[in-house]
Amino acid sequence: MSGAIERWRVNPVTLKELRVGLRERRIFILQVLFLLILLAFTMLTLPQIFDGNRATVPAERLSEAGSEFFQMLFWTQLVLLLFTMPALTCGSLSGERERHNLDMVLASRLTAGELVNGKLGFALYCLTLLLSSSLPLSSVAFFLGGVSLGQAVASYALLFLFGSVAAALGLFYSARENRSNYSTVQAYLLMLLSSLSLPFYGALRSEDVALPWGGLQLTADWFVLGLLLYLLAFLCLKARHRLRPEARNLALMALLFLLLDAFFACWYLALSWDELTGSSATAGWTPFYLLGQLMALGFFLNAPTLDRARELKLHRRRVWAHPVFWLVVLTAAVWLPEAVAGFGPDSDALKSTCTLATAWLLLFPLATSWLHRLVGARWSFGVSFFLLLALLMFLPALGSFSGGDNPLHFMSPLLAFGDLLHGGLAATAVVESSLLSAGVGLPLLGLALAWKTRSRK
Repeated sequence: MSGAIERWRVNPVTLKELRVGLRERRIFILQVLFLLILLAFTMLTLPQIFDGNRATVPAERLSEAGSEFFQMLFWTQLVLLLFTMPALTCGSLSGERERHNLDMVLASRLTAGELVNGKLGFALYCLTLLLSSSLPLSSVAFFLGGVSLGQAVASYALLFLFGSVAAALGLFYSARENRSNYSTVQAYLLMLLSSLSLPFYGALRSEDVALPWGGLQLTADWFVLGLLLYLLAFLCLKARHRLRPEARNLALMALLFLLLDAFFACWYLALSWDELTGSSATAGWTPFYLLGQLMALGFFLNAPTLDRARELKLHRRRVWAHPVFWLVVLTAAVWLPEAVAGFGPDSDALKSTCTLATAWLLLFPLATSWLHRLVGARWSFGVSFFLLLALLMFLPALGSFSGGDNPLHFMSPLLAFGDLLHGGLAATAVVESSLLSAGVGLPLLGLALAWKTRSRK
């Protein structure tokens, strides 16, 4: 019993990585560079607080400057962590493959989960070291005022979660690729693309929406907190599944997504309820909410990667292994706002939007399956699904920048949702154009498939 408790407390992989990693210079060089960048930023920012050569500054101005300094220090640390943490994990598992040690480690008593958690644990130790070393610089904001202890703790908790997700992303690509340079390039490329969403997060971070119960304040940080926790768990499970495919990994992924979808539904319900009181907060969130349901459907309709017949049999026994389950769940999630806002003044527009989204949930997988059969086994179903989704969602949006009535504008359901909610288009026109964009590919793909079959004969 004591051995089991000791094994739970100290991961042997983490202990080994700490003994080896802390003897190297790269951790301390990374810490020194991290602090030098923050110190240079502080020395450039603090003199701007004082107005000219005045020896005294009003207390109100000091408090405002302290808040601004802390926020700028927060964003500087966030950018640094996003681009330094993947470097600690990109070569952790792929390096074991290059040294031909991974098979021997997996053949030992260590499970894939212990191996992934141990590698991630070393990165989290380094992350804690970096954040702890920046505390003296952050204490300048307490000297100036304008920042409470709760705000500082919440900000550092978000920084820790952002750094953990960045490290988990590098760990996932390290488990996915056989060479460290491949995993490093892919991880940093995705991190660079993901960093484009930081300005939107910064714009939403200061907005508060009051929930109708308990006097609770719902902010963008709550939304990001739930999303980061999900991404951290999901990336770790995907890394485990890449090392050793098991049915329980797929079950945990499905359970995590159901929890995330319930969290998003509660968030969306709060915004929908607030819209009934006169706010229009839901208008900007609805297209992304409905698009997220469609993307989740494509993920769970993809065939699972299970090498052993026993694991595949265990997976097929679960209810979430069947596509009908996800069609029902995601369709119910789409119609949830209509059930809440059904008594509001915009009920007809929201009902049309939900009808449109339901049609897409039913028609788009069928069109993708035909395209997948047409292309053949060269692509997986998931690649075909998300490639076609990107073509129909985002590329037509380029036509909207030219101004005027561009026909490509109606080929993007994401833009159609936004125009419908803002009243720029009639509901009938949006539904007809979006259903046309979803269904026009069906007969074309059917004819192409029939021609391909006849040519083979």
